[in-house]
Amino acid sequence: MNDMNRPTGMKAARKPCPYVGPRPVRAGEPFYGREDEFAGLMDKLLPGGVALLHSPSGAGKTSLIQAAVVPKIVGHGFQVCGATKPRFSALRVNLPPPSDFKVANRYVFSVVNGLVGHLVDRHEAATMTIEDALLRFAQEADQDSRQMIVIDQLEEILTLNPADIEGQLEFFIQLGTCLRRGRRWALLAMREDYMGALSRFKRYFPNELRVTYRLDFPDIKAATDAMQKPAADCGVTFTDDAAGELAADLRQVRTDNGGDSAVTSPYVEPVLLQVVCDRLWRVLSKDPEFTAIKAEDLAKVRPFDKTLSRYYRSVVKEAVRKDPDAERNVRDWIGQHLISKQGMRRTTLSLPAVKNPDEVVRALSESYLIRDDPRPGGTWWELSHDMLVLPIAQDNDSWRLSYLAPWQVLAEEWQRSDRNRGFLLRGAQLQEARSLARWAELTDLEKAFLGESQRTAADESRLARLQDQVSRSRVVNRVSLALNVLLFAVLLTFLVWTGG
Repeated sequence: MNDMNRPTGMKAARKPCPYVGPRPVRAGEPFYGREDEFAGLMDKLLPGGVALLHSPSGAGKTSLIQAAVVPKIVGHGFQVCGATKPRFSALRVNLPPPSDFKVANRYVFSVVNGLVGHLVDRHEAATMTIEDALLRFAQEADQDSRQMIVIDQLEEILTLNPADIEGQLEFFIQLGTCLRRGRRWALLAMREDYMGALSRFKRYFPNELRVTYRLDFPDIKAATDAMQKPAADCGVTFTDDAAGELAADLRQVRTDNGGDSAVTSPYVEPVLLQVVCDRLWRVLSKDPEFTAIKAEDLAKVRPFDKTLSRYYRSVVKEAVRKDPDAERNVRDWIGQHLISKQGMRRTTLSLPAVKNPDEVVRALSESYLIRDDPRPGGTWWELSHDMLVLPIAQDNDSWRLSYLAPWQVLAEEWQRSDRNRGFLLRGAQLQEARSLARWAELTDLEKAFLGESQRTAADESRLARLQDQVSRSRVVNRVSLALNVLLFAVLLTFLVWTGG
C-alpha cells in the first residue's frame, strides 16, 4: 500500500526484523549460509550413531542444531529428546541442584528434568536415571520410534565443578549405557577448547566418540548470505556493496598490541554479524517503507567493534526506561547472577531488584539479551550468548566509573577481593562517603562496606589511643626510673660524705 491509497491517519507498519540479534536461530526462522555444514554434520550423525559437534565459542552450534538439524531428524522419524516446552531446546547439564533436598548426581538430575520435569515432581525426578527418563519420555509421546538425544554445551559438565570427577564419571556411564541400547542416537555439542578434558570419558560411549564434526565461523560467502537473504525475504535489498563492506569490517580483529592495530580474519563471527544487522535494521526501519540497505547506511551503526557493548547499554536503558537506580540494579543482577567469577555464563532463578522485575526481564528477553529456560520449579534466566560476557563486564566497569562515586567503586572492588580490608575507607574518605550516603539509596553491599569501614576505623582509632597511652606510660615510667636513680645517687653521695 502506498501513501496515495493508504487511509488517512494510518501509518505504515514497521518491517519486522529478520535478524535474531545475539540469541541462537530457532526452528522456522531464516537460517542462511550454513547449508554445507548442515549437510556435512548430517552425513556423520545418522550413520555414526553418536556424533560430537565441536567449535570455537560463538561459531553457531546452537543455531545449527535448532534451526537445521532438529527439524531434519524429526522429518526422518526420530523422537528428539530435549526440552520441548514452550519450544525446543537441547538438554543441558547446568541445572543447579535443589536447595531443599539432595540429589545423587546434579548432571543426571538436570538432564532428567529437561526430559520429564513437566511430567513428574522434583523428588521423583531425583530418583530417576537417564534411562528411566528416556523411557518415560518415549511413553508420553506414545510412539515407538528412534530417539535422538541432543545435549548442548556439554563443556558445562567440566566447568561447573572441575573437581567433581566422580559425578562426571557417573553421568557419562549412564549416558553411554543408554546409547548402547538399540534405536538411540546422540548429538553432543561443546566448545572445542574443552575436548581434551573430555578424553577420559570417551571409552564409555559405544563408538568412543570417534565421530566428530568441527563447525568453524562462517566465511565471506556464508556471511554475505546471512546478511542478504533474510532481508530479501522481507522485500529489502541488502546491496552487494553494503554486504561486502560490512563483511570486510567485521573480519577486522583487534590485537593485544594496543592502539588501532588489527588483523584480518578469514571468517566473521555470526553473533556480531546478527547484532550489527539487527541494530542496522532497527535504525532504518523507522521509515517502514525503506527498501534497501546501502553502504552509506553502515555509518549509522559504526564502530562495529563496540557494537555488543552499545547493544547491551541500549537494551538495559530501554528496559528500565532510563531510570539510573534501576539501571544499576539490573547491571548488578546481570554481572553477579548471570556471569560467574570465572567469566562464564550461568543461570539464575532470581530477578533483578527493581520495582517491576517481570516487566524488565521480559524487555531484556524480547531484545534477545537474555533467554528464558522454563523448568520445573520456575523459569531460569541466562545470557543469550557467551560472546556477551566480556562486553557486558567491560561496559559495567565503564558505567560504574562514570556514574558511581569513588567510594562506591571501592565497595565493588572490596566485594570482588573477598572483602580485603585494604579497600576499606579511612579518614577523610570515610567522612566524605558517610556524608554522601545520607542522601543516597544504598545497596546492601554499600551498607556493609560503610559499616565495615566504620568498625575498622573505630578499631584502629581505639588501637591508636591504646598505643598512645602505652607510649605515655612508658615515658612516665622512664622519667620515674630516672628520678629514682638520681635520688638514689644523691642519697648515696650524702651518706658517703657524712660517713654514714
